[in-house]
Amino acid sequence: MFAIAKVITLFLIFHLLILADGTETQTNLHFYFHDQPGGSNPTAIRVAAASVTSTSPTGFGATVMMDDPLTAGPDVSSALVGRAQGLYALASRDEGGHLLMAMNLVFMDQENNGSTLAVLGRNNVFDPIREMPVIGGSGKFRWQLSIPTSEIGMASETGRQKLTKVNRLSSTFVGFMGLNPYCRRSFVLTQNLYHNLIL
Repeated sequence: MFAIAKVITLFLIFHLLILADGTETQTNLHFYFHDQPGGSNPTAIRVAAASVTSTSPTGFGATVMMDDPLTAGPDVSSALVGRAQGLYALASRDEGGHLLMAMNLVFMDQENNGSTLAVLGRNNVFDPIREMPVIGGSGKFRWQLSIPTSEIGMASETGRQKLTKVNRLSSTFVGFMGLNPYCRRSFVLTQNLYHNLIL
């Protein structure tokens, strides 16, 4: 028991030393997230459902795997900067649009190529601006913690149309009047850089 307490104490001391030695930098990321659960080339596919999902007004229990493109602009054909890979599940029995999201944002653009951000938390798709926690990262975003914001909208061939009132999940808009759903993600990342650390 004493050995475990000693290891935990040493871990906490090392952790505090790391924090004390860290310097802070800030990175701003803006990109668009395109979720296409239908059509001939879906980027999101339902992989599980509960026995009550089909009768639930909120779709409670539906679980979807995704491999969604992240683009520089609101049009899905704009420059690809990465992919959102992971899953989301409809997590509320009473209110529609409450998702549990667990995803990695995998960046492919020149500046952040190979770096990732891990996002885990609640996403209320009906809120015009939402916050979800970034719980970690790799590559350029190692040791990353942040609170990103999201804004939902629609893109069409004639331009961008902002949704101010939504009463359905964004996935129901796929193929509707030529509109493609997108979600603009904005990240202000504060990153601690750690020097000369050997454990």
